[in-house]
Amino acid sequence: IGDRRNHMYEAAQSFFFMPGGLGTLDEILDVVTKEYLKTYRDAEGEYHKPMIFVNEGGYYDNLIAQIEEMIKEKTVNPEIWKVIHIVSDEQEALKCFDEIRSQAPVPIVAPIGNIGGSHQIKVSAEPT
Repeated sequence: IGDRRNHMYEAAQSFFFMPGGLGTLDEILDVVTKEYLKTYRDAEGEYHKPMIFVNEGGYYDNLIAQIEEMIKEKTVNPEIWKVIHIVSDEQEALKCFDEIRSQAPVPIVAPIGNIGGSHQIKVSAEPT
């Protein structure tokens, strides 16, 4: 799992987090942690990989509340919200992605979660 996950992370430049199970949650936390740790290396000009949470029906409300609680308790830097985007459905996710892509090329997307019965798919997208 580690090699596949590392390859997915290195290859992708953006992530969609779809509703899913424990494996999805594990992968989300792995990606969020990697991006969070990058916030301390911003001086090097490192590119952050945007993360779009598709919060359909409030699926990720508790996770979002937990991140907010950690920020309140000062165990997480609020800068994490610079790369986390919360949307309510797939259409809004695509709009959010287009907005992000218009600001900087984001050629590869790695959706995480259940998408029409499949788990991991990569979609190539040419920058506009």
